[in-house]
Amino acid sequence: MYGSSPSGRRGRLAVAATAMTAAVAASVAGCGSGQGSGGTTTTAAVKPAAGAFATLRGGPTHDQIALPVDAYALTVPERDRLDHSRSVLAGRCMRSFGYRYDAAADKAVAVRTARNHLGDFGLYENKRRYGVTDVAVAARYGYHLVSAASGTAVPQDEADDHGLGKESPAEQEVRFGTDPKGKPALRTASGQPIPPNGCLSAGDATFTVQGATGDDTEAVRALASTSFEQSQQDPAVVAARTAWSKCLAAKGYTFTDPLGNPGFDAGAPTVSPAESAMAAADAACKQQTHLTDVWLAAEAGFQQKWIAAHPADFRAAKSVHDEMMKRVDQVLGAAG
Repeated sequence: MYGSSPSGRRGRLAVAATAMTAAVAASVAGCGSGQGSGGTTTTAAVKPAAGAFATLRGGPTHDQIALPVDAYALTVPERDRLDHSRSVLAGRCMRSFGYRYDAAADKAVAVRTARNHLGDFGLYENKRRYGVTDVAVAARYGYHLVSAASGTAVPQDEADDHGLGKESPAEQEVRFGTDPKGKPALRTASGQPIPPNGCLSAGDATFTVQGATGDDTEAVRALASTSFEQSQQDPAVVAARTAWSKCLAAKGYTFTDPLGNPGFDAGAPTVSPAESAMAAADAACKQQTHLTDVWLAAEAGFQQKWIAAHPADFRAAKSVHDEMMKRVDQVLGAAG
């Protein structure tokens, strides 16, 4: 593959615009925790559709962690399709300069990558939002991503991340749009103009929809970030986290942050018995104390109130999403 721009797949929580995030926090700081009367946590499942997407278990088979904002965001498979379409356009650009582009190999890597991402992060990128939550998966893979622990991850060789062999300096200039010194490369040695920022950016204009380039809108990113931050302060979540920590302590583990570093190397090639045991206990305690459900309910309540108060922003976000995916379909459809 000729690569693609870094998507928000792994870092959506960290990239929200500061100003909007502050506005969301200030306006909705008093959102409810998603609890019903008498302190009972509500966990109603709702069919995933924009405007009515407040489910704790969503997706086609209702086995995915889903939040209201996910109805307006790119799903993990959609992000992968977007990345692949960018790679297709980058490859076409490189081929126009006489460099090799293997469309079949590109597609094969894209399919494998998409399968891994879905298994690692879930349909809506929420599989690890509250840490490990599936006891069976945690017992087998510990705190590792499934693709890393199972050996199915696509190798990423920085010297050959396009998968077509080592590049010449001239090819790199065309691909990245810079010379070996980091200065803009405007033309090839034969005088052919190089696109601004190289062929990797050749598809940027194709996927630029109302200011959203290869990612979700600012409204979606900010809400996804702020709701997570605010939910951690919700009294019900605080209480559930405390109960979860006590549950782990009873099993012999001292751990107070469900998203903290448990002390294992998740990048190691194998999962140790100690890691497997602790991860399974971690997930079991989340189930026993209902931490995941309580946390999801708190976030869902926060997001529902914000979306209801700003319907135009999220109608626009849905339009951007739909138009972007329409363009992705056109690119990939033409690629075959």
